[in-house]
Amino acid sequence: MSIVVEVKALSKRYGSLAAVDGVSFNVKEGEIFGILGPNGAGKTTTVEIIEGLRKPGNGEASVCGIDALREPEQIKELIGVQFQTTSLYDQLRVKEVIDLFGGYYRKTIPTTTLLEEVALAGKKDKDYHDVIRENSLNGWRLVQVSAPGAGGLWAKASFCELIFERQLES
Repeated sequence: MSIVVEVKALSKRYGSLAAVDGVSFNVKEGEIFGILGPNGAGKTTTVEIIEGLRKPGNGEASVCGIDALREPEQIKELIGVQFQTTSLYDQLRVKEVIDLFGGYYRKTIPTTTLLEEVALAGKKDKDYHDVIRENSLNGWRLVQVSAPGAGGLWAKASFCELIFERQLES
């Protein structure tokens, strides 16, 4: 299998604090990979660098061969993120949330198709707080799922299973 995430000697400092210090790893396509550590260990900083949201002090990070430092916009088209928390207007309905997140990408799955695939078609007009599915599935090759407690482990496993099934279909 090909390598979809490659991190080499990644470092990031905030003043005298070394948030990330020489981290290196590879993630192969289809592999389930986790970054574990105590608060302040640099997990979020590392992921933000990989996602092209933050610049490293030193080192390299790439996703599907695309350099996170030089081409962050291309990386954002390839990845999907299940947020730990998101602040949205309270009045939004499930369909509106799916449309909102789907609008972040050029290639989108029709909302009705997605809602049917995740058994939410009958709940499209319900308040999104009641039916938490904050992401659209978009042919992503890398999915970053935040902290294990966010949204429940079962929901995250179901989300990942759906993405894997879409990969098999394409």
